Amino acid sequence: MSPASVRRLGIVMLAIALAPAVAVRSPAQSPTAPAPAAAGGIDFGAQREAIFDAFYKTGLDTSKAYTVKDLAIKKDNVTLLLKQGTVFLLRPIAGEVTGAVFLGDGEAQMIPPNRTQRYMLKKASGAEILQEQFTEAALRFCDGTHRVIIGAGSPDPGGVDKAERASKVLEERNAWLNGDRDLQLEMQLLEARISGLKGQDFFVADLHTLRHDWLLYLYNPQTIHENTLMTSETVGAKGRRYFIDWARWHKSGDYDQAGHYVMLPGRDGPRVMRIANNDMTLTLENTKTLQWTSTTTTNPLIDNLRALRFDLVNNASVESHWYDDSFYPVRVTSVVSADGQPLPFMHRRDQLLVLLPQPARLGAPVSITAVGTAEVIYQVTPESFGLLEAPFYPQYGERGGRATFHWTIRAPKQFTMAGSGRVVREFLDKDRGQNVIELQSDIPVNFPWALFGQLYKSDGSYTSESTGKTVHLTIHTTTIGGSGTPMKKVQGFFEQTQQILKTFETVYGPYPYDELHIAQMGPGLGFGQGPPYFVQLTGEAFSDVSSLGSGSVHGFLSHEIAHQWWGNQVGWASEDDDWLSEGFAEYAAGTYIQGLQKQAGLQRTLDDWRLEAKNADKEAPIAAASMLNGPNAAMYRTGLLYNKAPYVLHMLRVQLGDETYLKAMRAIQETCRNQDVSTEMILREINRAAGADYSSFFDQWIWGVGIPTFRYSWRSEKQPDGKFLITVHIGQDDKVNFKKVLMPIHLHSKDKTIPTQFRPVVQPEQDIKLLSPIDPKDVTLDDDRTLLADFFKAG
Repeated sequence: MSPASVRRLGIVMLAIALAPAVAVRSPAQSPTAPAPAAAGGIDFGAQREAIFDAFYKTGLDTSKAYTVKDLAIKKDNVTLLLKQGTVFLLRPIAGEVTGAVFLGDGEAQMIPPNRTQRYMLKKASGAEILQEQFTEAALRFCDGTHRVIIGAGSPDPGGVDKAERASKVLEERNAWLNGDRDLQLEMQLLEARISGLKGQDFFVADLHTLRHDWLLYLYNPQTIHENTLMTSETVGAKGRRYFIDWARWHKSGDYDQAGHYVMLPGRDGPRVMRIANNDMTLTLENTKTLQWTSTTTTNPLIDNLRALRFDLVNNASVESHWYDDSFYPVRVTSVVSADGQPLPFMHRRDQLLVLLPQPARLGAPVSITAVGTAEVIYQVTPESFGLLEAPFYPQYGERGGRATFHWTIRAPKQFTMAGSGRVVREFLDKDRGQNVIELQSDIPVNFPWALFGQLYKSDGSYTSESTGKTVHLTIHTTTIGGSGTPMKKVQGFFEQTQQILKTFETVYGPYPYDELHIAQMGPGLGFGQGPPYFVQLTGEAFSDVSSLGSGSVHGFLSHEIAHQWWGNQVGWASEDDDWLSEGFAEYAAGTYIQGLQKQAGLQRTLDDWRLEAKNADKEAPIAAASMLNGPNAAMYRTGLLYNKAPYVLHMLRVQLGDETYLKAMRAIQETCRNQDVSTEMILREINRAAGADYSSFFDQWIWGVGIPTFRYSWRSEKQPDGKFLITVHIGQDDKVNFKKVLMPIHLHSKDKTIPTQFRPVVQPEQDIKLLSPIDPKDVTLDDDRTLLADFFKAG
């Protein structure tokens, strides 16, 4: 297998692939809700099941129609102008109108707040500004939009003739919304009303446009990207709908004038509570189903919180939607309070709603214990098994949030286990015929994970030269083709792991955790993962190096270990920022290769990166790589995150110089420790370390597109003083996305060494003049490939 065929994936890849999930209604019954009645006398807690079911079943009130003219509905920086037409409202659900249908002449207007989303919108629609005419719209909301319609409209007696079409529109659009796995509108409505949340109301507009069929706009303050503009595609014989993002953006007030996101991510997105700790027991009675008991301690961020809403899958297959219910079901059987009292709950779709007996207060921790079963075990090899990367226990926030944890995992005695965290103890429970492992982390982390099977454990250690701390190392291998991994190979892994840790500590600071566990997955998987404390590698990594290609094992292992710093200690705030995990981890691997194989190894790596980056560049900026959809989306995403991003980091390092680059990397790891950060926060630390503003560099390479092709020529003219005036003409093919760079210019002489000259290139076509003491034999650009670019010399 060639190095390029080994997908060096971090933990996010499997999470993105499997985290969305499909609903299976829990058969469990929960106690009656004690929540008091909301305004209007409706007890949303007691009637939660009926309200949830009514959300997509309730039809229009066709007995009453409203005529509207030039009615502007504004949500953040989006305006829906209902120029003229008829509106029907939904019949009330629990006394509240939650939708409407418009038939007539309308227009949607929006200007994306930054260059990245303007590029993506133009790629999808043909224009950087949204200005779409629509003739029909299905609206779903809980923000009182119906009052705006009633206030601006007037009765339309003739509208009854349009009722049949309006009802059909609602039925069709509700069916699409109801089949999506990411929208949790019913549960969000219940949470908001039970706890009386302010400013948490959603608005959805599904628009039938003249140019692009149906477009959907979502405004939801409960997500870190409050605004999303989507289209959809139908796939397969059943015509199921898949949403495709055209643009997504934060609230307009979260950006500065240059379009940079200035809101701190910790203050954005879901803000009702945070999970502080998870104490869980996982019991694997067989190789299909696990039983779990999870005690979740949360910190409320508001007063008077009466309900807790968690992410919790009912169905963990990426291929299934709400209308499928046969894949990997997860079921909650009970929820109790800290004192053991049963709590009312409902587990629908990918959400668990738990009602509290007394309102929670700001700063006063609340603990609940949920019990359930999950069919999320998958077979990795004939001897080993893993758990699907999906929230099969209660989680909250972007990618589950960060929390400390204590896990006790029980498996049949023929199996052993490896996973995230510090090993508290391992033992055989003879009475139950189970092997048991306890894992714990006092550091808040994302995505702790585990692997179990017939694993062979070897122990080692690494002692840091800078801190003196000793890190416990383990390597867990399984058999492939009936033979285990030779001990010589295992010892080589220990030695290489020690060297990688030493290299990365020099650049990024101390290893973040007390232990590091490396486990072998099955052969042919072609990827690895790097959860906290834990590295999982495709089986080929444990075979002879030659079977993976020269250098690939080194890069593969070092990439996954780098995730302990990039992705774990410093995480990414949203999908805009996942390059901070994969790009930095891949560049860390590249620098490790440079240390092993000197400049030749780095040069090969840069050449590989440049080739793959060029294939993906025009598809999206690096910051929008995870928005890509379609049959080649995974390939393009890889090209951007694993190839273009690390090359861009190499350019940044060259521009900063090694000393400043190291200073910046250390500052990021120290200042952003155990946080999920935005790209702008990384830029801030780089600017501080450099004492200069690198915003334009990020604008060009992270938030913009374009890999330049430079075409150049040169001439030499002897001057009266005997020196030579060298004129280098440099042009760029892409005049729209031309790059401003510091260009290395090399003057070649047979007898003299002339220092490299660096000159700024700031125009699509530019002459650069240099004085030389000799007449050069040749002039070349960027011999060391410090720029992500192609170069062609005229003549």
